[in-house]
Amino acid sequence: MLTPEQIRSARGMMGWTQAELASRCRLSTTSLNNIERGLTTPKDITVNAIRRAFEEEGLAFIPASGTLGPGVRLCFASRPAVIGGHPVIRPEGLSSDRVCRLLGEAVQEPGCQSLRLFLLPNSVPGAHYKYTLNALLEFDDRCLLTDRSTWYLALDSLRRMAEVLAVYDAALKGRQLTEFVRAPLPQDTEPLEAAEALDLIRKQSADKLVDFEQLEALGRAYPALVTTDAECF
Repeated sequence: MLTPEQIRSARGMMGWTQAELASRCRLSTTSLNNIERGLTTPKDITVNAIRRAFEEEGLAFIPASGTLGPGVRLCFASRPAVIGGHPVIRPEGLSSDRVCRLLGEAVQEPGCQSLRLFLLPNSVPGAHYKYTLNALLEFDDRCLLTDRSTWYLALDSLRRMAEVLAVYDAALKGRQLTEFVRAPLPQDTEPLEAAEALDLIRKQSADKLVDFEQLEALGRAYPALVTTDAECF
């Protein structure tokens, strides 16, 4: 769900008038004005139209974190590539807790068709983690790929595993296909163009995810930490 403050902040960052945003979302200016003032609660289809209007211009909504207010729940990402008429959203630089919140909300949106979880080799020199956990969400009208943000399947960290469990629990509430790739991909997709990254991810063999123990087994088979020091916090 988007708050009125988020919508107003996003519109201000893009320099759009209410009339411009309303036109992009196929809403009346009066309806958008009422939404921005908090006088009406928009339907899911309207929220998705508003979200998509900004995402297609490279603006991604970031869920709340700590004491941060609605006005800073936004970040600029690269302008999405468009493949097959659908934008590919790749948020950049999000922390693991924000990835968790973003996925937890997105996986329950109407139109979410599938969620695929997969490990990537961490190509950052000197990185503390050998592998990153990533997600590809496919919707009726767009894709969301988190390979340019940080998220980990680290059994040594209670906090990291709680984040993964939160997304898993949210996925159980949706109707989408949820699956995971059984082994790390052969290369990091972060530097690849969207089309090449999607092709590599989609062609990997995957199993249906029905139990959190499957992810725990994946974490045991491919330990995330480069070092053996426990990180229980």
